[in-house]
Amino acid sequence: MNIQIIDLGINNLRSLQRAVEGMSEDIRCETIDSPPSAIDLPDILILPGVGNFGTAARVLNSSGLNRYVLNAVQHNVRIIGICLGMQLLLKESEESPSQYALGLIPGKVKKLQVVDDRVPNVGWEEISFTHDSGFSHNSSNKPLFYFTHSYFADVKPEFVLATSKHGGRTFPAMISSGSTLGMQFHPEKSGIEGKHILHKAILGSA
Repeated sequence: MNIQIIDLGINNLRSLQRAVEGMSEDIRCETIDSPPSAIDLPDILILPGVGNFGTAARVLNSSGLNRYVLNAVQHNVRIIGICLGMQLLLKESEESPSQYALGLIPGKVKKLQVVDDRVPNVGWEEISFTHDSGFSHNSSNKPLFYFTHSYFADVKPEFVLATSKHGGRTFPAMISSGSTLGMQFHPEKSGIEGKHILHKAILGSA
């Protein structure tokens, strides 16, 4: 299995790459910062990120990686967005109104407004699965995952696989449309629960 991780130059990808490579000896995982010249597309394309939506969108678009991702979608490549990468699956964000991203899932990225806590949301939070998406399992009724974000993906309920809550505000923790999957948390930093989710997303089993 060939997996590519998009490097936008805004975070350390090594922990994610190690987590992916450790799943199976059959996985070949590489990072890319520009569209590869090879004709063959990967089986899975992972878009991670931490930081500013506008900065990431500019790098994505100026490098041509946006077109590469959109072409991969047309060829049924599985796309996995993580943290800021999940937000880039949408088209626009309140954080950077003049910058546009992929638009693979309808919706808009909005500021996380909370009642009784601080933003950004940094730390461990429970998630609740909205329906039987195949990602939940019996090790914990409400598993904990590691989040670090100030914005969230405001999408219709039909695209939401799981939710979390911070400061009295419920927001999508996982979203999906077709072969595209987004996780607002960092699965590679979320212990055994995160390993289960990432394993399921990539290999289809845990």
